[in-house]
Amino acid sequence: MIFQHKLIESLNRGKETIAIEYQDRKVSYAQLIADANRITKRLLDDQIPHGTYIGIILDDKADLIKAIIGIANARCVFVPIDRSWPAGRLEAIKTNLKLSHIITSGSLVESRISVSNIYHLEDLIGESVPTETSSLIYPGFEEEDSLYIYFTSGSTGIPKAIIGKNSSLTQFLNWEAEEFEIDNSFRVSQLISPYFDAFLRDVFLPLFTGGVLCIPPDHEDFFTPERMFDWLEQSNISLIHCVPSVFRLIKDHKGLREDSFKHLKYILLSGEKIVPDEFRNWYQIFKDRIQLCNLYGTTETTLIRAFYRIKPADVSKNRIPIGKPIADTELLVTNKDFKPCNVLISGELYIISDFLSKGYLNAAELTAEKFILIHSGPFEGRMAFRTGDKAKILPDGNYELLGREDRQVKLRGIRIELDEIENVLIQSALVKNAVVIKWTRSNDTEGSQDIGNQESIIAFVIKAENLAHTSSLEDKIHNYLMAILPAYMMPAGILLMTEFPLLGNGKIDHKRLAEAYELSHESILVAPVNDIERALLIIWRETLGVSEISTEDNFHKIGGNSLSMMKLIAKIYARFKVRFPLSDLFKMLTITSQATYIKNAIRNELFEIKKAPEKETYYLSSAQERLYFLYELHKQSTAYNLPVAFEITGKADTDKIQQTFIALIERHEILRTKFVTGLDTVYQEIAPGLDFELENISGESIAEAIDSFIRPFDLNKGPLFRAAQLTAEGRNFLVFDIHHIACDGLSQINIFSDFLDLYADKELKPLIFRYVDYSEWEKNFRETSEYNLQKGFWTEMFSGRVPKLELPVSASLQERNEESGAQANFEIESSLISDLVTKTGTDGITAFSALHSVFFLFMTQLTGQDDLVVGTMSSGRLQQGLEPLVGMFSRTLPVRYKVDARKSFNDLVKEVNQLLIQIQSHQLYDLADILIEVNKNNGVSETQLFDVMFVYQNYDKNRLGLENTSFSYHEFEHKATKYPLSLVVSESASVFNFRMEYATRYFSPSDIERLIAEFQTLVITLSERPDTELIDLISNTEQSSEFIEDDISFNV
Repeated sequence: MIFQHKLIESLNRGKETIAIEYQDRKVSYAQLIADANRITKRLLDDQIPHGTYIGIILDDKADLIKAIIGIANARCVFVPIDRSWPAGRLEAIKTNLKLSHIITSGSLVESRISVSNIYHLEDLIGESVPTETSSLIYPGFEEEDSLYIYFTSGSTGIPKAIIGKNSSLTQFLNWEAEEFEIDNSFRVSQLISPYFDAFLRDVFLPLFTGGVLCIPPDHEDFFTPERMFDWLEQSNISLIHCVPSVFRLIKDHKGLREDSFKHLKYILLSGEKIVPDEFRNWYQIFKDRIQLCNLYGTTETTLIRAFYRIKPADVSKNRIPIGKPIADTELLVTNKDFKPCNVLISGELYIISDFLSKGYLNAAELTAEKFILIHSGPFEGRMAFRTGDKAKILPDGNYELLGREDRQVKLRGIRIELDEIENVLIQSALVKNAVVIKWTRSNDTEGSQDIGNQESIIAFVIKAENLAHTSSLEDKIHNYLMAILPAYMMPAGILLMTEFPLLGNGKIDHKRLAEAYELSHESILVAPVNDIERALLIIWRETLGVSEISTEDNFHKIGGNSLSMMKLIAKIYARFKVRFPLSDLFKMLTITSQATYIKNAIRNELFEIKKAPEKETYYLSSAQERLYFLYELHKQSTAYNLPVAFEITGKADTDKIQQTFIALIERHEILRTKFVTGLDTVYQEIAPGLDFELENISGESIAEAIDSFIRPFDLNKGPLFRAAQLTAEGRNFLVFDIHHIACDGLSQINIFSDFLDLYADKELKPLIFRYVDYSEWEKNFRETSEYNLQKGFWTEMFSGRVPKLELPVSASLQERNEESGAQANFEIESSLISDLVTKTGTDGITAFSALHSVFFLFMTQLTGQDDLVVGTMSSGRLQQGLEPLVGMFSRTLPVRYKVDARKSFNDLVKEVNQLLIQIQSHQLYDLADILIEVNKNNGVSETQLFDVMFVYQNYDKNRLGLENTSFSYHEFEHKATKYPLSLVVSESASVFNFRMEYATRYFSPSDIERLIAEFQTLVITLSERPDTELIDLISNTEQSSEFIEDDISFNV
């Protein structure tokens, strides 16, 4: 499988037929081989050693192809060089390659690169040499020979030289010719720059098969819809290779008709992300007459290694797959431990083949990092290339690309996937195409408090064709993004464009996009005009972390979301003593409108927390009362323990860890609190100090050692907090455990964040409040008229008989430990969740409300019930100053919803979204008081309103700031559960993480596996068809509940 043998045979077979059409010239196969032979002859006569790198600087593409063939046939390595490259790049290439030979033209003699041996093409092809191959003795070629060098950008600024292998290029060309049945009737376009390896695909596919290579004119304005359309028609092109950006020029021509491109059979796309919806109009015109294909590969892996034949139905997909591997190639998706990922689970993509390139020139370390020899498993002994791309395997065996690892940026300490934002934008009906970049600008203007570089995410959008180009369109796009993305991922700016600037290879030029935004960013900020607006501007800056804000900016448009809105409400109340209902704030999203509201509002002192006087004992908060009641029922339970573990890298300073925890306990009173009983109630008592001792634990396995650390707390004696250094399996860990009565999810983050700062000898800001300030305020609030007003909402929700959820459970398991629990983790791609949000067609829908809706429907499928009560959580920190505290603030909220099978899922989402907003606005009413009313109305004495929980965690472990420390978060399974079934959701960069917690007395691991599979299937179904009527989904209830292997027992 030698490149030159195949090529020389084909060139000699073509004889006087046309090989190349270029501008007004036609080059026959005979002329092409004759001129190439003259170049080969001269190089052999000059005894240039095999494998010598020979640069080519030629503007004429036909001459460049002759030079490539001539160099290859001399068993040397051809290196196409663009004379317009910057001088520094040219010098770096010359130095790296030790380049001493160049073929150029007399007119280009001042080529900006100086070498010792310069050949002028005019002299070479003018020399007398036999044109018959038989008269020229070629050197012996080998499959492992280096054949060419192409360059890709390097992170150091020095271009990376990639060495192409002889047999690899031949194998690819043979595959493409066979797969697409290419023969000598094909006329192939040449649209790729010669300075990218895809040029070789354009050139040698027709030359290998006896076809015609058609090169368009070199006019600067050729790449317009009109000129490209005319040339493709006149040239009778059969096959086009191009990047999607170039294809858009073709499809956007206004004169496209069903009979256009009569000879065109294939358009093969590669090099960029494809937007499925942009094919819609194309397929309406051409149906499936012209086969579109998505090709995938890298320069390092020799052109293309996977392909997918696009179908008309694919226009409705979120992404076009990259398909399946070509011949002699395997694709492998792995996790960070290099273990293969299951179907639909994202990981890093590796390409396995014997036909990769030879790696990077003079970069052995980089080559070893990217080209990996597999040592075990089914691919043992084979070479794999680490692409840096994220991918997943689809159920049909195709592979789908999800973006690049290096498209992950970091802003304000949080990792963000730019490709995820692009994908969300492209899925909008408002958007035709989108590009998202990280934009950095110097912020050293006079008077600025943020000296240094300011980094932002900027989105560049080409609008959908049927929409007018108006400023309100930006607002609509912002509102769309706000409903899907967390605040930290929201673009700081959106720039509408008519087209994207392109590089020489047809790909999008991100540098010029940044420059375009720089020019457009000179917008005038509307300054505050009074003291209220000035104070609000400061609050907005603190809440959003954005420095440049106009009083007319939309809160959501510049990064706000529901969580930051709650923080804004708290800060506004702290400053003005004016409380915004959440539903009202959604209507007032500018500083100007909020200032007007505040000016006209009546000050409300009810929600203001004041410092509690020093006392021996303090009231419990409602959440603490509930947890203490459950503690009294099950004193030996660990279901309400909140253990956390961190692995320690290197040697731990035990004394310093001990002193750090002592300082932490001194800072947070709740860590030295115990609970004492009075005559008619329970109080909390704060100890002035605590004799803290860091425990030392060791074990054979990590899981067993952590299990031994987790044990019941005595709430009456305290302490409610313990920590230990743990050693197992040759690894060191720091673990701490705290009872839920003293801590919630955000408090866990606060504890370890403070620990890290204290351990690093950083000074912490003083706390404004103590937890008992909050608990005493809440006790007083529950005696106000405002509290009774909130009661009406809950009374209406739970009027009538409240149903008990009847979960199908395994009867044979119910003899097990009552609180024994387990969990199973799974992921769902963010793109599927974004579809759930966006395809409802309603503003204000969030991932939380969309997934909550799915969960309601899932429960209806599982139980056959339509009247459901599901628990959920709220952070409960409604006042400013509570965020840094440790304590139990989170509120458990019952959500009752009646699923109406006559409606669609879209209807369900809208109703659940409004219901959740109302529940958040009435969250201060105590769950225990709700339960009392329900029990009284139903004539029962239940201790809980619900048996299943749906928890959406919108706080991020990125806040811990573990980078550059000796601690890393360690996931483990806490084998106790509070409810028979819970689903916990959290967001990460490109996926949603789900944790299904369950009681082992009711469900087996195989039961849960089936539940997870059914939940995933439901999400996929709804993301594709959210307008599906619920009756069609609920009808699967019987099938869904057949997963239990044992006898069925209801009423958990």
